[in-house]
Amino acid sequence: MRCPAVLFLWISGSPGRLGLHIGLKSIDSHMLVQQNCVMVKKVAFASLFTLAIALLCAGVNAQQFPIMDRIADKVIQKYQTSTCEQLWQERAQKGKAPKPQMEQEALQMLKSDPQMRAAFINKVAAPIANKMFDCGMIP
Repeated sequence: MRCPAVLFLWISGSPGRLGLHIGLKSIDSHMLVQQNCVMVKKVAFASLFTLAIALLCAGVNAQQFPIMDRIADKVIQKYQTSTCEQLWQERAQKGKAPKPQMEQEALQMLKSDPQMRAAFINKVAAPIANKMFDCGMIP
């Protein structure tokens, strides 16, 4: 990899009028070119390493609660496919009918595991809030 130029900074002028200048200058010195190339390679490697770690962490988090992910996906799908009228009717009926056994178990699971609950809320909050906003259910 050849690095033909270097970004540099210099101050010039008389004592009463100093100026700050930034420029790009071709470097003749082989040593400075090598140092610049090494630094560019190190920054590129560090960036790729950081990206790999971030992707790995995202993959681990996605697989940490597979059951919760499926439940969250169903909740999101329900809100995305329901009409505003259906959501308003469901809200009016809330508390009148008993919850299905699977829903009660899912709620208990979320109540007992704070990390799972946080992951669930992080996943479903935006889609639910957007739909509720669109339907006039929240200001």
